[in-house]
Amino acid sequence: MSENQHIKKAILLLGGSIKEAAAVIGISRDALSNLLHNKTKIRRSNAEKIEAATSGKVKVSELMGLKQRQETTIEQNLIRQATEARKERRKNIRVNYRINSAIQNL
Repeated sequence: MSENQHIKKAILLLGGSIKEAAAVIGISRDALSNLLHNKTKIRRSNAEKIEAATSGKVKVSELMGLKQRQETTIEQNLIRQATEARKERRKNIRVNYRINSAIQNL
């Protein structure tokens, strides 16, 4: 779920309209609309207000995209490890080739 889908969920939980939800959250209608339409990034303080207003049904971590960033970091680490392993295999192949060439020249 993207960040604005979590905003949509919060709006639905808090009355269904941007105006009603903004009033319950304690932010302006324009601010909530901008978040919904990805015109601005969410500030942590607003994410905390949304979490409190929804009684924790929409989490700060979801709104801030933290889970997605963690998954991206894990994916990047796996790619880096695979690249390093590939380099090591290539190095071993070159070493084995040189050893076999040296043995054949004896």
